[in-house]
Amino acid sequence: MTQSIQASVLRVRPQLVQVLILALATLCGLSSPQARGQCDLQSNEVKPLIQILRDKELQKKDPDRVRQAILQLGYRGCAAAADDLAALLAFQYRFDWEGTTIRLQPIFTPSRYPATGALAQIGEASLPALVNVIEANPPDSLMTRNAIYTVKSIFRDHPEKAESYLTNTA
Repeated sequence: MTQSIQASVLRVRPQLVQVLILALATLCGLSSPQARGQCDLQSNEVKPLIQILRDKELQKKDPDRVRQAILQLGYRGCAAAADDLAALLAFQYRFDWEGTTIRLQPIFTPSRYPATGALAQIGEASLPALVNVIEANPPDSLMTRNAIYTVKSIFRDHPEKAESYLTNTA
C-alpha cells in the first residue's frame, strides 16, 4: 500500500507543486509570480507595512512587528519600499533567547539587521537606495557597512560585479 501511495504522489507531484505555489502566492498577496516586485506604497497591503517601518516609537516598543514588516516587504520584492528599508539598515533585532546560555541559531547579518536581507531579496532594484546610504554616511558607519554587505549579497553569484559596482557607483 505504501508503494502505491508513493507512486501516485510521484505522478501528481508536478501538479501539486504548481497548486501549492499558487496557493502560497495567493496567501502572501501575490496574484501571480509576475506580481513580485510590483507594489504600490498606497495599497491596502503595503501602506500599513510602510507605516510600521516609519514609526520610530514602534521600532523601540515592538521590534518584532517592525521585523515582520521588513521581512514581508522583502519577500514581496517591493522595490518601491527600498528607500524606507534602506533607512533601517542599522535597525538591530535582538532575539528573545539572546542573553541566555541557549544558542538556538547562529546570528548572521540578515538575522541581526533584517533590512539587509529584505533589500537583498528585492535585488538590483534596491541598488539606488543602497548607493544613497553609502554616499550619505561615513565609510566606517554601520549604515554604510550594511549597505555594502547588501550590495555584495545582491551580486553574491558574481562578486567581481559587486566590487565593480561599488567602485564605479558609490
